[in-house]
Amino acid sequence: MIKISDKILEMSLFGSQAICNPPPRNSDEDWILYTNDLDGLKIDLERAYFQADITGKYDDSPFKSYRKGDLNYIVTDNLKFFEATKTATRMAKELNIRRKKDRVVFYKIVRNAFGEDLFIYK
Repeated sequence: MIKISDKILEMSLFGSQAICNPPPRNSDEDWILYTNDLDGLKIDLERAYFQADITGKYDDSPFKSYRKGDLNYIVTDNLKFFEATKTATRMAKELNIRRKKDRVVFYKIVRNAFGEDLFIYK
């Protein structure tokens, strides 16, 4: 994955492409990006032709979503949310949680174990 902005401090693949073995063929590539400059990264992503996704749907969430084709970037400046997502991905991969519904529940459990209600799909 090419890093398209110097405002990305760290990025990590997550979702079905990172978890399922074998990975699904017709699935988006989901990345979580950690930044300390949400506004600057938004500008860089828009310059790279990414479009805001789920705008307004989760305004109080700890992330924003941007999409370009099959690439989905989840952008956050919340380090706890970022680390919880990476941890959930590693654990889900080890367990090979293949059903999306099960992964959603699993992510909620792990994120909540980080001490905050970081799960936005209530």
